[in-house]
Amino acid sequence: MITKIKKAIQYFSVRCYELKISIKEFRRGSKLSSDAFESFYKNGMLVEVHSVEKGLGLKNTKPGHSSKPVTNLINKMFGYIGRGYDPTDFAFKETYRVIAAYIEYQKEFDTSKFPEFAEIERKFNVLTQQLDSNLVASIKDDLNGGAHIVPLKELLHGKDFDVQSFFKTRHSIRMYQKMPLNQSDIQKAVEIANMSPSACNRQPNKVYFTSECETVKQIDDLITGSSGFKGETPNYIIVTTDRACFMKEEQYQWYINGGIYLSYLTLALHSLGIGNCIMQWKAFYRTENKLKELLGISSHEAIIAVVGCGYYQGDTKCIYAQRKAVSDTLHIVGVSDAE
Repeated sequence: MITKIKKAIQYFSVRCYELKISIKEFRRGSKLSSDAFESFYKNGMLVEVHSVEKGLGLKNTKPGHSSKPVTNLINKMFGYIGRGYDPTDFAFKETYRVIAAYIEYQKEFDTSKFPEFAEIERKFNVLTQQLDSNLVASIKDDLNGGAHIVPLKELLHGKDFDVQSFFKTRHSIRMYQKMPLNQSDIQKAVEIANMSPSACNRQPNKVYFTSECETVKQIDDLITGSSGFKGETPNYIIVTTDRACFMKEEQYQWYINGGIYLSYLTLALHSLGIGNCIMQWKAFYRTENKLKELLGISSHEAIIAVVGCGYYQGDTKCIYAQRKAVSDTLHIVGVSDAE
């Protein structure tokens, strides 16, 4: 009887802790603060403009499609400017460019059969006149919008690369040269990682990097997961995802988007000859506020992971970390016609 009571108490304690974490996630996902609402506003535009761009990428895009969301987005851009938000931010420029591509596409057809088009074009022209001409020119020069045809040869290019061997040569590295990474290498790794897919192309992730000795030492003292090799890591990366980029029905999606980005980033580092080790971050770990304050991370950003990294010191001792067999992971449902 006593054993059953102890188990019940233990179970209740675990569930209470999980509830505590969920409540904290709920509070940190609030859009009430001004900076969180700004992120929410911008990413609302990205979600909606992504649906417009997807329409332009369909096999048979109908003339006049998406007139309501396009009208709504133009109104949101006026609101964006009215709120004093930065028009050079990616969210605004991406929205502007896709709508410009949308208007260009509609002009390929008889717009007289699309009564809403004249008003859409008029309002967009009014918006354009309110923007700096250099900004408008740079948006058109630097960004692409809409859809394009990708040659099959390009799509199949991945088959020319031995990705399995590449993945096999990536290990969790815990010993590095005692030197900072070149900023050009970090910039290149982030450029590669930014190609990772994200929900509605929101790209809600941020990367915080430091090789400054005192900051690295402080991170060493604040993080978990580095037991046994503290003081051995010369560079740290902290990957975060902004909770304010997601809507109410997307609870915890920030961890999925952040996890995808993290995978791309660590493989990008490996491709540049940079060893790395992912250290899992416990949600709302006791030192989280100190770590965020140290690196200037906002309260509504979720810490996805801490990544220690550095140049290889030479032949390196690594654990095997044996992987499961395919049969342990893959479950094929039904039988394909090919069989």
